[in-house]
Amino acid sequence: MAKRLTEPDQWSNGDEPLGVQEIAELLGYKKTTVSSWRQRKQFPVPDHSVANNTVGLWKKSTVINWANATGRNKTGATL
Repeated sequence: MAKRLTEPDQWSNGDEPLGVQEIAELLGYKKTTVSSWRQRKQFPVPDHSVANNTVGLWKKSTVINWANATGRNKTGATL
């Protein structure tokens, strides 16, 4: 289950929420690749979810830190 963010300022400082499509574009992969990582549990748990927990959202920092740690930051994305 996704962690709940209760305060809007938890998304500040360049930590805009990203969905699967935005993550794919940010890291230089296809959307299906990011979805596969999620299904295989190779991707972090969403920082927040919407639409009755069916749509995950991640902080940009969560995604970039994970991508750097796993060698998947093809574009060299930074905060």
